[in-house]
Amino acid sequence: MPPTQSLVRNRLLSLIDATAYAAVAPHLEATKLPKGAVLIEAGVPFTHAHFFNSGIGSIVVGAIDSRSIDAGLFGREGMSGFACLLDVDRCSQTTMVQVEGEGYRISIEALRIACDQSPSLLKTIMRYVHVSLTQAYYTTL
Repeated sequence: MPPTQSLVRNRLLSLIDATAYAAVAPHLEATKLPKGAVLIEAGVPFTHAHFFNSGIGSIVVGAIDSRSIDAGLFGREGMSGFACLLDVDRCSQTTMVQVEGEGYRISIEALRIACDQSPSLLKTIMRYVHVSLTQAYYTTL
């Protein structure tokens, strides 16, 4: 049974309109997000996006010499896997859980279909993409 929108703590899911939520809600699966869990592995096709209700995720960029840095952080204000909406099935960075939490996951296919059905859902996520990219740009300073 999909979660009631008023009970969802993820900011993206709680802020979208009822029509957009209706498009995505049937596909949301409650999930635990244990510390250290790899949600997206660099170079490997990913199958799900995750909307955090609690916990912290990080986007980790690795160098050829095995060094890595956190290029972005997100929590209940965001999601993992938004690259699927940019028409890619793999990323050059790894996304992992830094602080244990819980949330919802959705298959990439279901998220793409929901965004096709709901332009407002896509618009909300694209705004989040902009914020995430801005955060990543500032990590270079």
